[in-house]
Amino acid sequence: MQTTTRRGIQYPSADRSDRADIALHIGNVATALDVDVLFNQGTDAARAAAPHQTGGGRYWWTTDTHIMWYDDGTNWYTVGSIAAGAITSALIQDGTIVDADIALAAGIQISKLAGYPNDPTKVLYANGQWAVPVMAGVNQRTASYTLTLPDNNGLVEMNVAAANQVTIPPDSTASFPLGSEVTIAQFGAGQTQIVAGSGVTLRGYNNNFRLAGQSAVAAVIKRAANDWYAAGNLVP
Repeated sequence: MQTTTRRGIQYPSADRSDRADIALHIGNVATALDVDVLFNQGTDAARAAAPHQTGGGRYWWTTDTHIMWYDDGTNWYTVGSIAAGAITSALIQDGTIVDADIALAAGIQISKLAGYPNDPTKVLYANGQWAVPVMAGVNQRTASYTLTLPDNNGLVEMNVAAANQVTIPPDSTASFPLGSEVTIAQFGAGQTQIVAGSGVTLRGYNNNFRLAGQSAVAAVIKRAANDWYAAGNLVP
């Protein structure tokens, strides 16, 4: 009878002098194999599709993602641990991080966003570009007009020959951020009146909401939800 070096498993001698004990030896080998760790390798998809090993005790090396997994009989677990802050680009196999990988409360510094210019005069626009913020520009109208979100921080110029109105819409139509400001100018001969849309409160000195005349300028400023100030060259 001989014994393996590593596991101490008994097996028959080469001269078969202990052949009467072969059944016992085979039982020893079977028992050892039944509790020994099993190793597999294949794609990650093959691992996920494979049935769990009864009682656990199986390792699987994924040949496509290069990750070692352990099967406890019910679930698969990745092997090993990564210290906090030790994840590197090399550990992200596909080279991408998607939204689901980032916690909702993650405090990501703005300096880590792509293209950060380290320039306090620039802001990040929705198209991903860093730029110095500019006024919305001049929006010249030739008839009565209701403000829209692109008018924020811009100039609405009323070039109308007859009396006309500029309406401040309710939040349900155009939800301007608090502190928004729109400048309104009477370019044409027709007197411009600032009016409140449905559900909007418009505040002004002595309730003066008509521009004083051609080239008069006034501004409307949002102070709260559906609540605006009007100030400037305004008359009753």
